[in-house]
Amino acid sequence: MFKSQLIGAAMLGLASASIPLAATAAMSMNSQDSTFVTKAGQAGMAEVALAELALKKSSNPHVISFAREMHADHGKANAQLISILQAQGITPSSGVGANNAALMTELKAQSGSAFDSHYLKSQLPAHQQVLALFQAEASSGSDSKLVAFAKQTIPVIESHIAMDKRDIATLGSGAMSMRTPGRK
Repeated sequence: MFKSQLIGAAMLGLASASIPLAATAAMSMNSQDSTFVTKAGQAGMAEVALAELALKKSSNPHVISFAREMHADHGKANAQLISILQAQGITPSSGVGANNAALMTELKAQSGSAFDSHYLKSQLPAHQQVLALFQAEASSGSDSKLVAFAKQTIPVIESHIAMDKRDIATLGSGAMSMRTPGRK
């Protein structure tokens, strides 16, 4: 019951938490900030959607724990980014990007341990790319609120990478179903 309530609430949040920068608003930001907002928004939206999919499809307690954390952390980051944009009069638009949409399609076709493995293994390069994106904004962005947001979010992304590496290693050792999930 809790899982279906969480997924239902998340879907409502996802529908209202659209982030990537609307084309008309792009003119009010420089190229660095505009690229950051678009790519960070797409990645954040994708992480929430992928976590929802994992919560729906996985029965592995470790994958579920990871997905819950991804959903919560990326949902919070999405809300913060939306708030920054709306305060500047920018209307966010929706979308997860073509690569993320393709990954969603691949994952929807999988189940069981194949799903769990693909989901966890897809998270590592995705988070590494997002980390580089946030680091670039933190060091060269021009919008002070976006720079502060990027700096604040970097440690969270780094923790996601560490969790994912740990879970991938555990999955590879075959011990994932026996290990008690430990987060934070």
